[in-house]
Amino acid sequence: MLKKIIDIFSEFIDNAPINEGEKNRLRQYSMFVFLGIPTMMIFGFINGVQGRFLLCGVILISGIGLVSGWYLLGRVKNGRPIYHLNMVCYCTLLLLVFMAGGESGSMIVWGYTLPLVAFFLFGKREGIFWSFLMLAGFIIVYVNPFRWLNVYEYHADAMLRYV
Repeated sequence: MLKKIIDIFSEFIDNAPINEGEKNRLRQYSMFVFLGIPTMMIFGFINGVQGRFLLCGVILISGIGLVSGWYLLGRVKNGRPIYHLNMVCYCTLLLLVFMAGGESGSMIVWGYTLPLVAFFLFGKREGIFWSFLMLAGFIIVYVNPFRWLNVYEYHADAMLRYV
């Protein structure tokens, strides 16, 4: 059964109206999607049970965005806007995860995944831009100038090491 599913997805990618380089990117992106969706379902369920409904909702939207984006990438010639939209969803998710904190601030480590995804999707130049944009977002949330944000209280040393 697993072989049949892999064959269906391989055929979907092979028939996509994109060049070979983009097909290779779509194959690799497929791994993010199919490894990420089960993780996101579990993570979303746990946060929903814990009463973090905003985070749960953003996880759901990100998951829908990943699957929808994957499907659209196999149907359009220029997938760049889809990658950008998915990256915005992912950045929003990471900011909310950062704000939630988790057990002893452990959710902060998810932020380390952003540069990997950004460099993979966009290359060095734009990957650096997305990484610095996210770092700026983390710093703004940590400083919490609006005071109406409910942000986990990270120890200053932990934040310094993270940055």
